[in-house]
Amino acid sequence: MSLNHEQVKHIAKLARLNLTEDEVAKYALSLSQILGYIEQLNELDTKDVEPMIAAVQHQKALREDIAVDSQLQESMLANAPAKEETAIKIPQMS
Repeated sequence: MSLNHEQVKHIAKLARLNLTEDEVAKYALSLSQILGYIEQLNELDTKDVEPMIAAVQHQKALREDIAVDSQLQESMLANAPAKEETAIKIPQMS
């Protein structure tokens, strides 16, 4: 498939891009090559190919969810410039 200059200008307008005539010519060629490659891919028989989530199949590395006693709140409050009871006090946004 080949894109002409008017089609590229229309795409650029939809994307709110201001292109020069040189850029329109360059992108017309580039986009036409990309669409040609996609047409080649569409010719492949993929009916027996299983869909995949990622290029490399792997198991997710998950750690056990273990509850631990954390002193995080106290250390955060110790470094806070302002605090109110057990929370960090921040300036009001207007």
